[in-house]
Amino acid sequence: MKKLILLFLAFLSIFFILDMYLRPTIKNMSENKAKTIATEIIDQVVLEELSTINIDGQKLVNIEYDNSESISSVSTNAYFMNLIKTRISAAIQKKLSKLQVKTLEIPLGTLLGTEILNGRGPAIPVKISMSGSSMVEFSSQFSESGINQTKHQVYLDVNTKVTIIIPGHSSSSNIHTNIIISEIIIVGKVPNFYFK
Repeated sequence: MKKLILLFLAFLSIFFILDMYLRPTIKNMSENKAKTIATEIIDQVVLEELSTINIDGQKLVNIEYDNSESISSVSTNAYFMNLIKTRISAAIQKKLSKLQVKTLEIPLGTLLGTEILNGRGPAIPVKISMSGSSMVEFSSQFSESGINQTKHQVYLDVNTKVTIIIPGHSSSSNIHTNIIISEIIIVGKVPNFYFK
């Protein structure tokens, strides 16, 4: 009976040592996989939605001139921008909600952490659960683009938080993506307060 208990304790000790040794590699590879999947989702959704919406810089930005042909105001079409934001946010959230259990196959050599065996050996399947949330905002930037020319860019800022769960551990990764959706060269003097 003592031998059986000692054998069980030895097996349990080896299991915990292996778990402590392998967990960082599994955690890092799981986080990288989650970031890759989330980035692919964001890129795909933004591309699909922007192609169906048919964005034109004139729809997003309105430039008004005064009597002396100087720019008096630069305004954005809030309705159109909110439409874009809502559609992209909903589509990203829909795809992120479909993330469930993924199987990550890690070569045994990679798990063991040796450089010579890295990427080699039979693939060990590791199940990871994923979930995510996303927030979409707009930002804009003015910059000088030449003599009496100003470049105005409107960005779509997508912030996504992806949570991965592996047995005995969970972690979150934040992914920030900036996409230019409009770029206009404004000819004429732009008031200095737009550059602040």
